Amino acid sequence: MKLLITQRESVDAYGSAIDTLEAAYVSYFEELGIQITPVSNFLSDPEKTFSGESFDGLVLTGGGSLPPIYYRAPHADKLQPNRDRTEKALTVLCQKQGKPVLGICRGMQYLNALYGGKISCLNTLKTPRPVRIDHPVEMFGREWLVNQYHNDGIYLSDLASDLMPIAVDKENGVVEAFAARGILAFQWHPERAFFDPETKKKTSILIREFFKTGDITK
Repeated sequence: MKLLITQRESVDAYGSAIDTLEAAYVSYFEELGIQITPVSNFLSDPEKTFSGESFDGLVLTGGGSLPPIYYRAPHADKLQPNRDRTEKALTVLCQKQGKPVLGICRGMQYLNALYGGKISCLNTLKTPRPVRIDHPVEMFGREWLVNQYHNDGIYLSDLASDLMPIAVDKENGVVEAFAARGILAFQWHPERAFFDPETKKKTSILIREFFKTGDITK
């Protein structure tokens, strides 16, 4: 299986534009037996570049904020316009070709935005969720302990109507995972460490199944 995977947009010490991909993604998908092909954010036409290529799906990675237009309240965070353009083009391509798309953290938020939902800064939660501390979510009627590496998220009321919540932080009313035909997204990072190794294992099983079938909502 071969997946395209997106990267952060950044600059090096000399001010030159660069792409960056965390090594954890490489190791994680290699362990799953999945080949990944990183996509540059600086292709002039990403959809044209890959429209004739052989690949089985797409991974939208985490890291960084999205444009303020997608948020409930304005922000002045650093943006990644080339990445946004590239990820949108690749998502559209996958939709046209019927190929599955996995969103992780920022990737989940962007998919919600592209489907018409909104994003919020989660700085006033009823029950705080400290970064690097696992917290409980209800997933398929059971409690999962998931890792926490994000400041932004999606309240249930802001989830796009075409997307189905499959994991929720019930104490705060925050969506932690959603799905649709051809779409699966997690707010947590499957490629990073968990206090509960069972959650990592169950997430990996779900990802494998998703890329085999393209749909976990049946």
